[in-house]
Amino acid sequence: MANLELPTPSPGGQQFDASPSLSERINIATRSVHSQLNKLILVRLPLALPPYTSSPSIYATGLLHVAPIYITFESLWQAILDLPCLPAGLSHIAGFDDNQEGCSFQGPKPMGLTYSRERSLLSHLYLPRLLRAQRLRTDIKDLTGFLESEIEGQLDISSGNGKLAEFVAHTKKTVGSSPHVLLAYAWVFYMALFSGGRYLRAALAEAGGEGTRFWALEPSVTPVLEEHIADRSSARSKCQLGKRFVALIPGLQFFNFAGDVDGEDIKLEFKKRIAEVENLLTSGEKEHIIAEAENIFKYMVEIVLELDKVISLRTGGTLSVCEAGLNHPYDRVDIQKERVEQKPPSKPQSKGGPASSPSNEKGTRYLPWKKWVTSLLPMVLCIVLTSWYYGM
Repeated sequence: MANLELPTPSPGGQQFDASPSLSERINIATRSVHSQLNKLILVRLPLALPPYTSSPSIYATGLLHVAPIYITFESLWQAILDLPCLPAGLSHIAGFDDNQEGCSFQGPKPMGLTYSRERSLLSHLYLPRLLRAQRLRTDIKDLTGFLESEIEGQLDISSGNGKLAEFVAHTKKTVGSSPHVLLAYAWVFYMALFSGGRYLRAALAEAGGEGTRFWALEPSVTPVLEEHIADRSSARSKCQLGKRFVALIPGLQFFNFAGDVDGEDIKLEFKKRIAEVENLLTSGEKEHIIAEAENIFKYMVEIVLELDKVISLRTGGTLSVCEAGLNHPYDRVDIQKERVEQKPPSKPQSKGGPASSPSNEKGTRYLPWKKWVTSLLPMVLCIVLTSWYYGM
């Protein structure tokens, strides 16, 4: 897509001052619900990796519940850009009339009233290298061996029920009436892939010390996937762990970016364009974008909580968040400690005595988590969202 030239803001427009930028205002407004979400997420992060799971099936199943979110807002964005009457540049951004000469659109508009001004803003912000929908589909295919039709079928099932279905419907309705809120989706979901996304990608590639051996395993614990998993051992054996080779691991392309600097250039360009577009938004539009960012986080909290209930039902009602010890508000240090303490505790070396060793106490604390090996749905959703805590 050709580069678009931004107009110079009018003297009556936004003035340069010390007030927070739009992205900063989003972060400030979402801080509380963001913190709430991360307390739910951080305790689940290790559960997608050894020793709490024995194959990538949990990760693959989680992708089936993350992908619909990206697919929905990216497809809506593309549909807006594909509408007729898009001006050649943003020089027409103020006062552009869809009925002026050169527009040939006839009939009802696909998503309701969509102004060319907003399409121009979204066109300027659109960066193809940021798009994740196809990478998510590729990861699912690599991890499961699903045919394209099977992938679409599984995505339809995932996005057709519960809070995820509600969120998808909300996204379609809100973007259809107010396309500028896509800035909230872009900021929240794309910036999550940087900083925190780097940390998560490294943790996934390390796989609790198993490295590429874990990603080479044939998943066997996921009932939905087990009949469709392809033998990927030969492909995985050529992958090596480390920064140079993380991008070669099939199934982890969601976190990777093309180019020599692994997306750092596109991140800077995206932030630059967000700032440029901000200067052309009305105060009402900015408030709407901030409110939608809050809605995004609230929906994610509800989705995580609902997935806990779904897992409890799928395990015969024998597993709950409290029973699994998942209601403890861990922080970043706790996660690092757990990785060191994941090995089964050794028996105390000292003779007799009523006092139990610290290792036994920790072993008792973590033992209930082993039940979560059979957990399917929330793992990758939680992993992806954890990056918001570290990256924004």
